[in-house]
Amino acid sequence: MMHIWHYTKLSPDQIGGVEKHIAALSHIFSKKGYLVSIGLKQPAIKSEEKLILHTHGDAWPSFKLLKLHYQHSLKWVHVCHGTSAGRVLACREFFSFSGLKGSLRDFSLVQCADAIIGVSQNAVLEAEKYFQYKGAFQIISNGVDPTIFKPLSQIVSDPRLIYVGRMNDRVKNLDMLLYASELLANKNSKYELWLAPGFKNHSHSYIKNLGKQDGRKLFEALSQCRALILCSFYEGNPLVVYEAMAVGLPILASDIPALREVLANYSLVTFFNPRKLQDVVMKIESVLNQDNFTPTPFVRSWDEVAQDYIRFYETL
Repeated sequence: MMHIWHYTKLSPDQIGGVEKHIAALSHIFSKKGYLVSIGLKQPAIKSEEKLILHTHGDAWPSFKLLKLHYQHSLKWVHVCHGTSAGRVLACREFFSFSGLKGSLRDFSLVQCADAIIGVSQNAVLEAEKYFQYKGAFQIISNGVDPTIFKPLSQIVSDPRLIYVGRMNDRVKNLDMLLYASELLANKNSKYELWLAPGFKNHSHSYIKNLGKQDGRKLFEALSQCRALILCSFYEGNPLVVYEAMAVGLPILASDIPALREVLANYSLVTFFNPRKLQDVVMKIESVLNQDNFTPTPFVRSWDEVAQDYIRFYETL
């Protein structure tokens, strides 16, 4: 029997992409009959169980666990959603102590892992570059629940964009999105920007806070918008992009490696330079003013993702 332990301080009921990743995979693993544990407290392990220890970058194994690892009592797989070094460079925070600390921590410990699973080719390249990791690795991208995120019959023509993600993370480059939205709202009184979860306080009539969205609420919100927008300086493998692709919604995205990779074969994508306001505004207007789009969904289910993980586990 295989026991999969997500060694993390993150809570699966939070809105972040890594949290959703953990929640979705844990749910499917449990349905398939595997034992799953989440948290820092070591679960009770029976002698016949094969223990897979997953780390996600927010917490690292204790000395006790490292000892078990070297005694071959467990296999350690680090899931690379992106790197601290990559984020620091993308945000140009060259003097960020927290970023430097995170990068040094990652470099020092990932070398001990049995394998790395990268959520994208870009994540694996970063692990090789910044961690100097030379061990086994596998690329397994994220997925979506197709029972919730179903293809749209049509895309609305209303000039309404939606952003989904953390509101207080500099890497998300929300200042640029707000600057662009102010210019767009001055040109078009019908323009709206929907934010999930949103800001606590704002005075702009064109901004709507959606609050925390579960899957079904998010599907309803996506179905009422012209496009999803991501202005990020840096991403790993954002789940909301898979959710937008699954319904066939146009996507406005920063021209950065991770987003170019995940959207490479998606026909309804428009890229822009996230550091140039004029380019952001121009590309948004091109999507808002374009004739009606035909939804062209692309779906990768969490079941497919889970099967890829299981096949990889069996190689360890």
